[in-house]
Amino acid sequence: RRRRVCPFASTTHYLFSRLLFSFLASLSTGCRKIFVGGLSWDTDDDGLRNYFSKFGEVLVAEVKIDPSTKRSRGFGFVTFRDSTVVSKVLAGESSHVLDNKRVSERRTRNSST
Repeated sequence: RRRRVCPFASTTHYLFSRLLFSFLASLSTGCRKIFVGGLSWDTDDDGLRNYFSKFGEVLVAEVKIDPSTKRSRGFGFVTFRDSTVVSKVLAGESSHVLDNKRVSERRTRNSST
């Protein structure tokens, strides 16, 4: 008795493994995330994304919110698609001004994301 096997199984598996490998490799290629401190109370996720997108493609821009007051905690995180953008941001302008307030930025401690 012959077992029926999907004719695309090996091709699908190969393509999926290549896609997964490239995704995991992109995650481990250095620090892609920065901490941004000293944010204005008026800065939101979109404002953070819009400002830092001039340096490179932003995957995630998040302003941390106090759960009890629902207001900004004054800091956030930005994750870029490419780790070289982080170096551009940190080496670029001497001071970044966002919503009329000078902000500070630095690499996050966890360099894998």
